Amino acid sequence: MHFERLIASSTSASDIQDFVAAYRDAFGGAPYFETYSDEYIRDEVLIPHLENGLVVVARDNGHVVGFGCTVPVYSSPPDVMEYIKKLSTEPGLPSDLALERTWYMSELGTVTTYRLRGVAYQVVRSRLISVSHMGGLFYFMRTAKEGSNSRHLYARIGALPIGQPQNVGGLRVTKDSSSRSLERQYMYGRVSDGLEAVLGRIRESADTSC
Repeated sequence: MHFERLIASSTSASDIQDFVAAYRDAFGGAPYFETYSDEYIRDEVLIPHLENGLVVVARDNGHVVGFGCTVPVYSSPPDVMEYIKKLSTEPGLPSDLALERTWYMSELGTVTTYRLRGVAYQVVRSRLISVSHMGGLFYFMRTAKEGSNSRHLYARIGALPIGQPQNVGGLRVTKDSSSRSLERQYMYGRVSDGLEAVLGRIRESADTSC
């Protein structure tokens, strides 16, 4: 298995189709049970992240088995950006929080048959390294309030929940995808702390498997 960052200029049709298949598999089960068209995943998820942020994928036997996307907060979807702006004024956040150096960790998924193998930790590691190299200091993420593997992963690397859960039932994408997850929780952390913690988790996993 290897991990790579997709680049807009070199992403092929087969790369796109592999990403589409992985995305559909990752979010088709609990807790989201969402359905998406190929066009939506390509045009509303993959391409905007390639153009405005970054996409990291895990491949095995040539196919995408895990992925992570991220964009600067100011390039995030309008409902996310406005919510994070409000959250950024709440007590408890670092005094040096700077939204212009903050990233939104927008998508994280692993196909069903590759879960519990540490794929997501490696994808998060790759994203945090890239964000750090681009000057990112902080990150926010949003995930299902209940039943989210991502929430547990981020909590293990030091991310903290903030604010009240956001009800996304009124959003077009939630309705169109028939999502069963309507309450989303935001979490935040420092990029440097998250990177140190995720490396520790990966080392623990390697030691355990020896």
